[in-house]
Amino acid sequence: MKSLLIILCLSLSSTLFGAGGKPAISIEPLYGFETVQKFEPTAHTKNRAIYGIRAILGSGFLRGEAEVTQAKDTESFLDQDLKIEDTTNKAKAGLRFNFRMASLLTLYLRSGMQLKQSEITRTQAGVSTKRKTGFYSDPYAGGGLRVHFMTNFSLTADYTIIWSDYPVSNKKEYQTTLGFAARI
Repeated sequence: MKSLLIILCLSLSSTLFGAGGKPAISIEPLYGFETVQKFEPTAHTKNRAIYGIRAILGSGFLRGEAEVTQAKDTESFLDQDLKIEDTTNKAKAGLRFNFRMASLLTLYLRSGMQLKQSEITRTQAGVSTKRKTGFYSDPYAGGGLRVHFMTNFSLTADYTIIWSDYPVSNKKEYQTTLGFAARI
């Protein structure tokens, strides 16, 4: 078992690091939309904008990825004199499987775990209460498309599903993002 783990680590490190042992790192700012589940004052879904940054390490078929995003939204329920402001921070870490379709086009699949924390401010009848949720970890999977131009730049578009509260429930959140990557 120990030998298998060592072989796996060596093959992964040779995949993530290009010729000469130098890692290929791509950094991209992100902007997108996500559909999330809300439970106050009643259960419903909400679409909101997200922004953040993603780093991709490696070259070839298998790469590592890390992503940090933030989403903010405000909802007002006039009939209840209620306003809810939500700021959610998320961090993802996982693997990306790349399929080069043409010299300018790469299709990829991604999978990993997401860590999430929210800060919710609830104002009702002029009285505000603020609470922070605990940290939650959820699995994610998705896919996307990368269009390469010039030598070190590309545009990305992807669609990701996050299984919230897994394995307790089958609630899903959906995230679509656009990014501009610069390889360093």
